[in-house]
Amino acid sequence: MEVHANFWKRLLAYFIDNAIYSTILILLTVPFWLATALGGWQLLLLLNIIVGWLYFALMESSAKQATLGKLALGIIVTDLFGQRISFGVATGRYFGKVLSLVPLCAGFVMAAFTERKQALHDVLLGTLVLNKNSSVVNNRPHQMPPGQNVRPILCGVTGNYAGQMIHIDDKGLIIGRDPLSCNIIVPSEAISRMHCIIKYDSRQNSFTLTDTCSSNGTFLASGVRLGKGQAIILKSGDRFFLAVKDNMFEVKA
Repeated sequence: MEVHANFWKRLLAYFIDNAIYSTILILLTVPFWLATALGGWQLLLLLNIIVGWLYFALMESSAKQATLGKLALGIIVTDLFGQRISFGVATGRYFGKVLSLVPLCAGFVMAAFTERKQALHDVLLGTLVLNKNSSVVNNRPHQMPPGQNVRPILCGVTGNYAGQMIHIDDKGLIIGRDPLSCNIIVPSEAISRMHCIIKYDSRQNSFTLTDTCSSNGTFLASGVRLGKGQAIILKSGDRFFLAVKDNMFEVKA
């Protein structure tokens, strides 16, 4: 299945969402409308903004990662790494749609032509709209909640994954730039499409780091570069980085 939700699917989801939240808005505004029959349109406008904001921001930052319209069409909102976005990012995304409206909805139409099907507000906030059943969603690594002691794990030391703990399952983790092939996505031109693979051997209580013929190299923390296609054994606490030390990881068992 195609990874990114296309323009027409997003547009249909938008119409569904507008029908839903407009119904909610009507139910909420009837009492206000009756109470302000001789004026008070400003109050109705404010209520419209608040209902729309809470509907989109709360649902897109929830565990479902989607509004009702998006859920109906099997699409979700994520960050650039396929992960759930925060309420703050979802809020910025909602109000950022104002910029996408000007001029002539050009920011929305961008989603039909950009490489990752991003509208202007997606580009500004660093978000993606993905098909829920695509490989990039199904292959997302399972991040450990803070304080949960589940091993083995890959810990981000620097870069986009700094502070994150990702469980290494029986299949291992593929790290690289290509969202179709990798579990951990590092969106940098310095990173190869499939840069390296990290696996855990429970019998030996050790890890195997394999460079998958990367262009700019996979390095141990000491600065030693693995040869193209070379595999090396790591123990718990060892660190490695991809291309530059800004992409540093540590393994723990």
